[in-house]
Amino acid sequence: MKCILPITLFLCLHLVSYAQKIERQVVASGGNDGDFSSFTIGQPVVGTSFSNSIIATQGYQQPLVDNTMVNTFDPEIITSVITFPNPVISSFWIQAAFEIPISGSIQLLSILGESVRNSSFDKTSNLSEKIDVSNLTSTVYILNMYTSAGQLLATKKILIQN
Repeated sequence: MKCILPITLFLCLHLVSYAQKIERQVVASGGNDGDFSSFTIGQPVVGTSFSNSIIATQGYQQPLVDNTMVNTFDPEIITSVITFPNPVISSFWIQAAFEIPISGSIQLLSILGESVRNSSFDKTSNLSEKIDVSNLTSTVYILNMYTSAGQLLATKKILIQN
């Protein structure tokens, strides 16, 4: 009798209790803003796939990132701009060749848009400058190069891994 009562109680509770079920669900958002449409498929895997015109994200909707201003330069003034090494450990070099000798400034911005490094350069046709970032935290930074008149010449994405 002592054994039958727990078994009966277990069977009754088993029949009326419900466990959490994992079901495949689709949560989608979409819109057409010119040439842009975004969709999300809710799945436990988070990842991003790229092609020439499509970015597919899984797991959650990521905001649209405008990469048109990252790693660009003004070809009328600058013939080349190189930053190395990237990713950076303690310091990196920026080298630029200009069409005409110019003076200007280099600004390193945090991902929040705060200026973390500023330097200027005198009138030159070939710039080669070492920038120390050993005391900055590991994250992505944006490097902007300006003329002395304030015109944006180049933008580069810098990854610091201290």
